[in-house]
Amino acid sequence: MQIECIIGMSLDARIDWIKNPQELQEIYYGIVMQSQYDGMICGSSTMLKASYDENTTVKYSDQQLIVVDSGGKIRNWPVIKKQAWWNETPIVLCSNTTTPEYLNQLEKEQVNYLITGKHKVDLKEAVTVLEKEYGIHRLRIDSGGRLLGQMLREKLVHAITTIIMPQMTGGITPQSIFVADDLENLEGVISLKLKDYRIVKDHYVVLNYEVQQ
Repeated sequence: MQIECIIGMSLDARIDWIKNPQELQEIYYGIVMQSQYDGMICGSSTMLKASYDENTTVKYSDQQLIVVDSGGKIRNWPVIKKQAWWNETPIVLCSNTTTPEYLNQLEKEQVNYLITGKHKVDLKEAVTVLEKEYGIHRLRIDSGGRLLGQMLREKLVHAITTIIMPQMTGGITPQSIFVADDLENLEGVISLKLKDYRIVKDHYVVLNYEVQQ
């Protein structure tokens, strides 16, 4: 499976306090729409923060929505299924700690789920199952730094596109694009190969990297 990520950040790698969100969204979705993905994967926190149109009947994409939610946090599945950017058969990634009550709710809502991992979702196993059983061969990560960080640490990501916004934010509690435990040695450093770069709207820099496995 080919797994990719497109993410916007400030020059100091923060993904919060975006000064011009509409302009960033135009660039972001312009890049997304240039490619064909079989699915997109999000964390539960990203889904909880998102806004939804409860009256939409439009579908712009037939891709599969995959949500990592072993804690059973997402409860508004009827509204989520109607949204324009994915089909109406989402897949929830759960673990052995996911409660039977939540699994029963998913079944009632006709939401597919996979159980991988003992205490938390085993993403490597989940990716294998998603490809073999659901035919997902190209997947886009649409999340904050925690899920992306986990997938990077587990060497599941093949390509990263960063959109560098013309701003610096600062702060001592930054939300960065790569949230993970500190390294113990240089072996954990991820090497990248620059494939392409360009300037968009005069001030945004788009960098396309291949992750060296």
